Amino acid sequence: MLCGIAASDAVCCSRLGQWSRGQDHRQAVDLLATVRPDGPVMATDLRRLLEIKDQAHYAATMVSAARAEQAVQWARRLYDLAVRAG
Repeated sequence: MLCGIAASDAVCCSRLGQWSRGQDHRQAVDLLATVRPDGPVMATDLRRLLEIKDQAHYAATMVSAARAEQAVQWARRLYDLAVRAG
């Protein structure tokens, strides 16, 4: 999960020269969506990761195995697209 979030920041730094520093994670999603050509796809995956971040990190209930597998797929896609974006 954190890999996907870090990849998102790296792409924004590389392509836009900035990253989201606000407490509202939606700002990071919106900023990432402006990266071309893959920003909209990446923003969708980042939003999905952020939706389960607190549960995965802090909640007393566990994230299901299926949901964790999805999160890995989203994070991996973010990483792969970030590498491709240079």
